[in-house]
Amino acid sequence: LLIVGLGLAVNGYSQSFLTNGDFELPGVGVGPGDMISQDNRAYAVSWIGLTNGSTFLPGWTVGGGGIYYHIANATPPSSLTVGGISTSGNYSLELDEWFASGDYRGGSISQNINNLRVGTNYYVFFDLIQPSLGPDSIVTVQIAAKSFPILNSTWNKWQTQSIPFTATASSMTLQFSTPQSTVPNIYLDNVRVSAVSNAPVVLSAKRTMGIKVDGNLGDTYHVE
Repeated sequence: LLIVGLGLAVNGYSQSFLTNGDFELPGVGVGPGDMISQDNRAYAVSWIGLTNGSTFLPGWTVGGGGIYYHIANATPPSSLTVGGISTSGNYSLELDEWFASGDYRGGSISQNINNLRVGTNYYVFFDLIQPSLGPDSIVTVQIAAKSFPILNSTWNKWQTQSIPFTATASSMTLQFSTPQSTVPNIYLDNVRVSAVSNAPVVLSAKRTMGIKVDGNLGDTYHVE
């Protein structure tokens, strides 16, 4: 049992900064075995391909080589992804699209973070799976003009990442992208933004007066 002393204010994540951060919209409202059409193509309901320029996902614009919109409630948890295909709700994104045998093109999604206060510090949080830990699995997160290359510490396992930033405008662009020549099965879910008073708490092996937390050393947790 670990005790974590919190020297910070603890609030819930604000829902006003981003739209559809867990990709639950639009949803598809169909079941396994059905087909759906998008971008003039037909897909098995477990996933939908979205091409460059698509705004099928409310709040987000697709770029690069395109992405896949995965429907977890129609897809059994994959052996390649510990914990299944999503971490929040029934949907997640795969940040690539298949073009030919062995040819996967990196894709991107972007939207504006709104309602920011200039000079205030924030965090972007997101959940990520990468099938390998090489350069072709890097996810680049861009916040306005600053870029952050992200690799998990463990492959094929959901991990929560966080990036701090300071607002330089009331609205700043957020983008997630993969390399032009990438690998499949890079999944993204549960994107959210919080003020710095809601910074992540990393468990350490010490006891102080505070909030009791069960967890693993080195893992990052959000306490509400």
